[in-house]
Amino acid sequence: MTIVIGSMMQETNSFSPVPTTLEVFSNNYLYYGDEVLTMLTGTRTEIGGFLHVLQQTEKIVQPTIATKSIAGGKVTEDAYQHFKSEFLTRISKMQDIEGVLLALHGAMLTEQCDDPEGDLLSAIRNVVGTEIPIAITLDPHAHMTEQMLKHADVIVGYKTFPHVDHFETGIKAAELLLQTLSNQLNPVMEMKKISMLTSPEAQDDSEGPIKEIIDYCRELEETQDVEVVSFFPVQPWLDIPNTGTVALVVANANKSIAKSTADKVLEKAWSIRDTFIPKRLEPKEAIEFVKNNPSLNKPVVISESSDSTLAGAPGDCAFLLKALLENQFQDTAYVTIVDPEAVEEVYDYSEGTEVKLSVGHKLDKRWGNPVEITGLLHHKSEGKFLLQQTNVMENMGRTAVIKVGNIYVVICEISFSHLDPNSYSALGLEPQKAKIIGVKSTLHFRAFYRDIASKIILLNTLGVSNGDFGNFTWEQLTRPCWPLDSLE
Repeated sequence: MTIVIGSMMQETNSFSPVPTTLEVFSNNYLYYGDEVLTMLTGTRTEIGGFLHVLQQTEKIVQPTIATKSIAGGKVTEDAYQHFKSEFLTRISKMQDIEGVLLALHGAMLTEQCDDPEGDLLSAIRNVVGTEIPIAITLDPHAHMTEQMLKHADVIVGYKTFPHVDHFETGIKAAELLLQTLSNQLNPVMEMKKISMLTSPEAQDDSEGPIKEIIDYCRELEETQDVEVVSFFPVQPWLDIPNTGTVALVVANANKSIAKSTADKVLEKAWSIRDTFIPKRLEPKEAIEFVKNNPSLNKPVVISESSDSTLAGAPGDCAFLLKALLENQFQDTAYVTIVDPEAVEEVYDYSEGTEVKLSVGHKLDKRWGNPVEITGLLHHKSEGKFLLQQTNVMENMGRTAVIKVGNIYVVICEISFSHLDPNSYSALGLEPQKAKIIGVKSTLHFRAFYRDIASKIILLNTLGVSNGDFGNFTWEQLTRPCWPLDSLE
């Protein structure tokens, strides 16, 4: 019997003006048919987890497509329709389908649809029929909808913040699907949603409020008949109706325990909502802290969290670079800016050439002005590195490193997952040798920088992933919604 597998993953930010095209997906990965098996077997992706389980059975695995994009603006309609068509065409040709396993993100928007994951699940359900179980994995920043709940039999979210358990989540979903097929599990699901937005900046599961909630979820999973308790604090920069924080529970034939468990999780989350407000420093304050603490023996990691490429920002802000230059920072510092125009301007030059460039604030000009720099073209690269999070190659596009004094400015063509020290070390920039390391991430970088950082600082700057939600003009968000509105 056949198990269908596939993936479609992108996180949308409603406030990003940069559309996510088919080419953008291709910059990450876009695999068809057997390419899915060739490229993702052995990786720490959800599909890697699916395959780890299924290869130990006699099931026939039939791949559809697997694609993932960096977060960004709305997905173009032609890209989504291409993916949907590929899924449906391939599935419709398969024989003896017994179950479906899909890795989705859950917070994807298209130019015409606010719930493409739900739309895709509905379309697949129409092809395979009502008796075939569908199990899916979701990112915890998913925008959970009733349509997803209706057409999936099992939904499993990652358990970790930052997310480092893609593989384990794939394993869990595959195991639950197999248990359903063998009649060991009769999955029922309940979800509860509250009008609450929290910034991923405050979602580090090693401490603080999210740890308290995640630990409680794990405790509740020990309850009889409870299989999975997933907490979805949602991608908060989704300006669509009914955006909110969700608890979702998969139980074994016990709807009442599923409902009461979901209620308990959100009661806990709501009771500690005020602790989700993170502390941020102005860029000048951050630089002064480092200058005033010369004895620090590890790098200070400074996050331009309002320009997080993993939250849909283009990664083109230059606030940290500007502060380093204005405050005449003399020690070694690494900064990254997405600026394909600047890369094009210098890429044909020889290393060691002096260059004058205007960098930053070109993809989204609302938040600041380009910064003028003069320095040496230190290094050029095709911009590939191994992402520790999934063991998949990440792509920055053509990349140039400009050395301005002791500041190494990495300019790249493509927005990428800026969470991993490997993005610097692949360019010959050793993170341990820097006094300041700049990252463009709200949360995920903590998993990979925590051990090498003496301190982590979040900057208070503008951008489409700014954690102060009052800085945005909300047009479709269902109100009232905390913390924009006072709720009791």
